[in-house]
Amino acid sequence: MIGEMVLQHAEKLFPEFVRDLEALVNIDSGSRDVEGLREIADYLVPPRLVGLGCTVEKQWHDEYGPFF
Repeated sequence: MIGEMVLQHAEKLFPEFVRDLEALVNIDSGSRDVEGLREIADYLVPPRLVGLGCTVEKQWHDEYGPFF
């Protein structure tokens, strides 16, 4: 019973997951690509993590970009 509920919920969320995954993998964001890392941070933090109820503190490092 619970397994079926989990499966249904996962199936409901899957299209949004695929959309987010596609967006993220298409951002050039190597470990020192500060602009790409900024794009990743802007994509994830306000609408996604905060929307899930997370409290997020973003700090900035000039060489490495955003830290959470």
